[in-house]
Amino acid sequence: MKQKTLLVVDVQNEFCHPDGFFAKNFCGCNPEGFFGKDKLTTQSIDDVVDNIEGAIEHFRNRSLSVIYVKGMSDQQYLSESRFGRYKQMYEQGFLKDGTFGTDFYRVSPEAGELVFKKGAYNPFQNSDFKEHILRTALGLVLTGFFSDVCIDAVTRTADEIDIGIPTEVIADCSIGLFRPHEENLRFMEMFYGTKIHRTLSDYILNNNLNGEGR
Repeated sequence: MKQKTLLVVDVQNEFCHPDGFFAKNFCGCNPEGFFGKDKLTTQSIDDVVDNIEGAIEHFRNRSLSVIYVKGMSDQQYLSESRFGRYKQMYEQGFLKDGTFGTDFYRVSPEAGELVFKKGAYNPFQNSDFKEHILRTALGLVLTGFFSDVCIDAVTRTADEIDIGIPTEVIADCSIGLFRPHEENLRFMEMFYGTKIHRTLSDYILNNNLNGEGR
């Protein structure tokens, strides 16, 4: 029986840990033209992870599916052109499979919770992920990093003709990278039909009102 699936995207040390690539290179320094007025900080990322942990607990308590996606920058996961763009970062250790950077940050899959690897942004490029989602998911509830990058890629692709799975985003379980988070949410809602819930409590309330009870 198909059911709603919680998708936990890129909650990895490279993006979230104080010793990860983003904290060391981007968070708080706000390079010109990169983050605009809204800086990423280790605290703002940790606040998002707090909320993601709550969403995971909610889905587990109701015996609903939780799936994790991890980003990798190894050559076998990327096109030749994309690997060329990432190569300098990769040589510094960015998102190398099997290293500290690709390990999960504060979240730990339990027995039966699947983990899929992806190159760059779109997990549907992983044929195992795509097959599993098409076979088991009634809809995808998205959490993780970042709303204008990988979260956008999932909602965009899920809306295409060969997939056609509805998506929802719990707003405080994600954050923007380049563009303001609220702008990203409005974009997904307008162009991909993604339902936006401000918090986990709103998600639960909205689903109860719709008779889904989950």
